Amino acid sequence: MLISDHGRRVDSYLAKGRKLLLRQLAFPTLDSRSSLIRNHRSSRYCANGPMAKADDASYCEVDAEPLERYRKGGYHPTHLGDYLKDGRYKIIHKLGWGAYATVWLAKDLLLRRYTAIKILVSELSQDNHEAQILNRLSQGPAGHPGKKHIVQLLDQFQQEGPNGTHLCLVLELLGPSISSKAESYSSNRLPGDISWEASKQIVQGLEFIHTRGIAHGGQSESSHSLQDAYQYTPLDLHPGNIVFANTTQRNLSDTELITSLKKPRTGDVMAAYGFPLTPQVPRYLVCPTSLPSPVRDAGHTLVKIVDFGEAFLHGQQRNIHCPLVFRAPEAIFTSRQDLRADIWSLGCTIFELIVGYPPFDNFMPNRDDLIREWVSMLGDLPQEWGEYLPPPQTNGMQYPSSVLRSLWEQACS
Repeated sequence: MLISDHGRRVDSYLAKGRKLLLRQLAFPTLDSRSSLIRNHRSSRYCANGPMAKADDASYCEVDAEPLERYRKGGYHPTHLGDYLKDGRYKIIHKLGWGAYATVWLAKDLLLRRYTAIKILVSELSQDNHEAQILNRLSQGPAGHPGKKHIVQLLDQFQQEGPNGTHLCLVLELLGPSISSKAESYSSNRLPGDISWEASKQIVQGLEFIHTRGIAHGGQSESSHSLQDAYQYTPLDLHPGNIVFANTTQRNLSDTELITSLKKPRTGDVMAAYGFPLTPQVPRYLVCPTSLPSPVRDAGHTLVKIVDFGEAFLHGQQRNIHCPLVFRAPEAIFTSRQDLRADIWSLGCTIFELIVGYPPFDNFMPNRDDLIREWVSMLGDLPQEWGEYLPPPQTNGMQYPSSVLRSLWEQACS
């Protein structure tokens, strides 16, 4: 129990919230009622700036990772056409970046397949937690229906460079994230049949993760979004961490693949006046590409859960660094969580898949407003958490959750 002296009442409140979140999914299409929901989708997670953040010595006018992270212990300077692991992997394009890694599209010249290589900063490459979790998942029973909904670790190796020794995780190449694909629709959500099929697969994948004694966890603090399947948005379990499997690029040549993607856009790294460029910094930065979408219909939908950088074993206690609106109450009030917190995130994720909006307001969220939304939707906090209840709002603002809850209760009665 998270709070041993009075866990029963607390668990009851959490169970009520999770049940309500999942029950709300029975609500029919909200297209005609979408004006009741404030759409702040564009600011849900993290937005890129107009240029790579510079240090005092160099700068680059492209939208990419911060140059200040190219230092001892930081990123590995990588260029298009580089070869890794004694020439086995050839770098083709960039897929994205985060606070603790860059991710690259690469060709496995030995097995003649395309992969995604996640190159971690060297300061986190020793005894890396994510590699241990992915290896544990790969050893799970092959017959479990949820195993095919987990990103597959294909290989791992160490790469020496001017900034240290970097762990490289070779992952299967996947398609776009659910969140990025949803934004291509005018309704900001996937078609209903695809959403429901994806929801079922997410549940199966999460159940497999939990059978291995693992909680998916949250986003590393200060991380920045990666493109599509390899985003560091994503965080706890949420639509940015759910991606579509992609088999369309497997048999293409390098030229054909580049043609199907956006042509690599690069920007030279420039030295500030009076500073030389060093081998610790790449000659140029590459803007991330977006993979083509393989989504057609529910019968051909296959989704996978990615990003296990903050996953942890059941029984361990970890501090949480995930987006506020996806955090379970126990993570807000105690800064700790276990496997059950993933169930709360599951409810929020499926809600957003079906409705097209997160269940709680995510425009510049703060803790007090989020707690008020919980109370509006779920009722009073348990007595044990009463000390955390913020004072009433005085501006008469009505939260989307209170509006939606009324509609949902009418629809579900």
